[in-house]
Amino acid sequence: MSFKAIAVALAALSCAASATVAEDRTAFEGGPLDLLVPDVLLQDHATPADLAIAIVGYQYGWRYDYPDPARGAAVRCRADALVLPQGKVVELTLTADDVIHEWRVPALGLQSNAIPGLLNIVRVEAGKAGAFDGGATSLSGDGYRQMAFELRVLAPEAYEAWRQAALTPCRTP
Repeated sequence: MSFKAIAVALAALSCAASATVAEDRTAFEGGPLDLLVPDVLLQDHATPADLAIAIVGYQYGWRYDYPDPARGAAVRCRADALVLPQGKVVELTLTADDVIHEWRVPALGLQSNAIPGLLNIVRVEAGKAGAFDGGATSLSGDGYRQMAFELRVLAPEAYEAWRQAALTPCRTP
């Protein structure tokens, strides 16, 4: 059974278990499973993302795995900025090496947890180019300030030029 089929089955069970009051519109209309099924399971992921980037949190920073079609594999970068192309659907997969890190870009309404052993997926399509501040929102130790980063959204041509230049000298932390 596919991941999407399981999510749909859980959603159907939740609807079947709903408790409504005919005249009271303020009553909770969802079932108990609504509290357990994350919204991401109910989102349509049938349309493939234009780009997939893995983000790994560690004490104290972030690593980004960008795809490199020329090598047929991902290139791991340690950087102070996450760079995305404007107008493209990007799937960010977050995890962590050590402790839970809360990853957040407030200006874009993006937030997720990077948890060891778990993959959290965030889809984003940035409509405008620019630079946005991001970082962890939960204290994780003395180097907490180093968790700050910048998310840069570049026009597609500028992104491709950046990708060609940046991925070659990327270093593994």
